[in-house]
Amino acid sequence: MLQGDGVNPASIAAILARVIADGFSVANVGFGMGGALLQRLDRDTQQFACKASAVAIEGVWRDIHKDPISDHSKRSKPGLLGLVANPAYETVRVDEQTFQPLAGGVNLLRPVYRNGALLVDDTLEVIRARANPSA
Repeated sequence: MLQGDGVNPASIAAILARVIADGFSVANVGFGMGGALLQRLDRDTQQFACKASAVAIEGVWRDIHKDPISDHSKRSKPGLLGLVANPAYETVRVDEQTFQPLAGGVNLLRPVYRNGALLVDDTLEVIRARANPSA
């Protein structure tokens, strides 16, 4: 097993060389996105990651979060969360029934899939217009 910086161009070359040397096809290997493959930018650099924050068990919402003992700065937000359009575009707690922010405002998140059913089928043009409203 390789030690060090994880998945990067040098470690990929070493891994693939070993796979070939051992007589296997490189088609058997898959690599993740690895932050080192993106100019050394990753979720930690950006201080961003999507994590589960709540779960419904028998119809009752329960808060869940992570709080790594090795780095409390990676603690995630617990609870049923939404996104509000304020200057910081913050994630905030939302009501369990309406999914609207408890402190007021409008939740910008919306369901796209529910129980395997597609609820929103936006075209690429609609998505581009939403991403660039000034165009």
